[in-house]
Amino acid sequence: MVSSELSVFKCAKAALIVGFVVGVATSAFSSAVAAEVDAKTWLSGEISLSIAPPDEAATVDEVAALKDRLASLSDDDKSNAIKWVRNTPNHHWIQTLLRTHIDIGPPSPKKGRTLALMNLAIYDAVAVADSAKVQFDRKRPGVDGAMINAGTGSFPSAHAAAASAASEVLSYLLPDNAAMYQQMESDAHRARLDAGVNYPSDIEAGAMIGKQVAAQIIEFAKSDNSDLPFEGERPQGPGYLKGEKFVYPTAGETKTVSVKSVDPHLPGPPPAYDSPELAAEIEQLKAMERPLPGKMLAWTQHSTISAYRWWYDQIAMSIFERGMQHDTLATAHVYASVSAINHDALIACFKSKYQHWQIRPGQLDESVPMTFPSPPHPSYPSAHSCSSTAYGIVSSHFFPEKEAVFMAAAEAGGLSRLYAGIHYPSDDAAGDSIGENVAEEGLAYSASLLAGDN
Repeated sequence: MVSSELSVFKCAKAALIVGFVVGVATSAFSSAVAAEVDAKTWLSGEISLSIAPPDEAATVDEVAALKDRLASLSDDDKSNAIKWVRNTPNHHWIQTLLRTHIDIGPPSPKKGRTLALMNLAIYDAVAVADSAKVQFDRKRPGVDGAMINAGTGSFPSAHAAAASAASEVLSYLLPDNAAMYQQMESDAHRARLDAGVNYPSDIEAGAMIGKQVAAQIIEFAKSDNSDLPFEGERPQGPGYLKGEKFVYPTAGETKTVSVKSVDPHLPGPPPAYDSPELAAEIEQLKAMERPLPGKMLAWTQHSTISAYRWWYDQIAMSIFERGMQHDTLATAHVYASVSAINHDALIACFKSKYQHWQIRPGQLDESVPMTFPSPPHPSYPSAHSCSSTAYGIVSSHFFPEKEAVFMAAAEAGGLSRLYAGIHYPSDDAAGDSIGENVAEEGLAYSASLLAGDN
């Protein structure tokens, strides 16, 4: 776990010691011994669980129950199973979150935080479950009619752990939708049984892991400074942001999750409002040709579709093109890294914004052509540039074969704000710098979690 308030960067190998009780083939587990399993995580701390796969006789009973279950599946059961087992643990959680929350209204640091905390919870839960699988090495049920070759060990279920972690975290962050998330959790759990790839005891143990991981992510969220009140003084004068409303003034104080601190990544001050440099940038904005494709770019990039959905859809497509969808840890790692680094890039961006309170171009010179009104937060640096550059670099790191596509999209994010007339070129450059620097440090930290992976 890392925090902008911590002076020491604590590597989230996280001393995550999962205390498992390994049972022998007796109902009383009289010869059980304690075992320790290490898992490197983003945010979770020490977790202690007593779990063990059932003995041989109980396993025979579970296999018989699974065979009966598979023989009586409805079409809806089969459809639900296919939906969940042929995708990554993250996929349907991300798509549901995008559809019901992220795509509604403008982009914001809070939306980036929600995506990050959910994906970090999924990764941590999967990491713990996968480590436990190595300890127990339980074979899959092997029943006729199993929908996929699920590969790695059966106990505990990493998919069940991911579903419970996501459900708990999202129910905390977005309580109005808690019933929907709990239903999704149930659907994800029964899908593993209806697909014939897990025993009921696998699901139960995975759910226990997911809920304990989620409890720790929620504790982090409760004290991550994301809801601090604004207690500063708004600067007044000709060079500062105009308008009564200003949003997310304390977003820059939110705790980081992939970098030690955003402070080393903050750019220097913007050009003064009355400087020749900013006057030249104003003239550049006025002189820009704005053909229909440029106007369309401004509008499309202004939506959350481009700010979030496009990137997550591209990552999902890249995972399937690689055939990675059943590598639970690797895919959870991709989503955790992308969302965590974007989260931190936005923290850096908004910290810089409210250090300088830079006036928007159309407020400084009303003759600047504008496609739509300026957002109610300071101009410098461009949040689109911070975010899209971070997305582009991290996505390219994991899928270098698509680097040209990703980096072109990142550049379009910043350019769109110039076409819209709501940012100066120096805003775009500063945002690119933040995105690049946060991505570099964040990727180094992300890689450390898989170094020496068991």
